[in-house]
Amino acid sequence: YATLVCGRATESGQIELCNAGHVPPLLRRSRGVKKVESTGLPVGLFMHSEYDVTRMTVEKGDTLLLYTDGLTEAQNRSGLEYGEERLVSLLDRDGGHAPQDLLTACLKDLSDFRSTVPRMDDLTILALRCE
Repeated sequence: YATLVCGRATESGQIELCNAGHVPPLLRRSRGVKKVESTGLPVGLFMHSEYDVTRMTVEKGDTLLLYTDGLTEAQNRSGLEYGEERLVSLLDRDGGHAPQDLLTACLKDLSDFRSTVPRMDDLTILALRCE
């Protein structure tokens, strides 16, 4: 089976997300960070799975962060995971910047956290900001 998040965005700020067991995307707004929960089980787990769509409207300055578990499950020398809480804190602090700057800050924070521990999983991060 596989996890998957799929979405569609319009110029008016309407976003539709379907999340099949993937880690929850994070939506950073001026008033905080919100997790966009999964709408279904991983793809292929059951033969006849149905998936709901989460609909939301993003406003100017909002940032949507999508990422793989290779980010939140990355470990440091003590075996501690980077974790969603640390990612939420980073997004709350740096999510108002341009997407490229946010991604740079995220990768630097992850590198500082991991120190010399090699990455053990794939890593994909996508930041979308409404302008």
